[in-house]
Amino acid sequence: MQNLHWSRYNFLVKTKDNTNYLYNSYSNCLIRADEALFSAFRTLSDAGELNDESLFSEDELEYLKKCYVLTEDDDTLVEILHTHSMARLFSRKTLVLTVAPTRSCNFACTYCFEKWRRSSAMTDETEERLCSLS
Repeated sequence: MQNLHWSRYNFLVKTKDNTNYLYNSYSNCLIRADEALFSAFRTLSDAGELNDESLFSEDELEYLKKCYVLTEDDDTLVEILHTHSMARLFSRKTLVLTVAPTRSCNFACTYCFEKWRRSSAMTDETEERLCSLS
């Protein structure tokens, strides 16, 4: 038996209409679960690792691994996310543009609040033109 762990990217959700979901934010996988499956997910979540393989069929186990609901090592996923993020950041194929319609935010970043800068705001016209580009 592989040592499989409940991923830190898993979220169990019960909606107001009592529909059950498991969402994995790493793979963006959303699984709708009946009460029995949701109970198995909850048991697995509480344990933190798969101690009882009889909770799931062989096909279900494979699917849960494919969706990163069950992982051998979550830290590897963190490293992969970081690597992908850095690749996008330094890629010459993509331009990342941050639009700040005002400098009146509360983050107090040094580059925005340098003494020589004066507070200003983007005009409504410029903001609307930027929004129309997307």
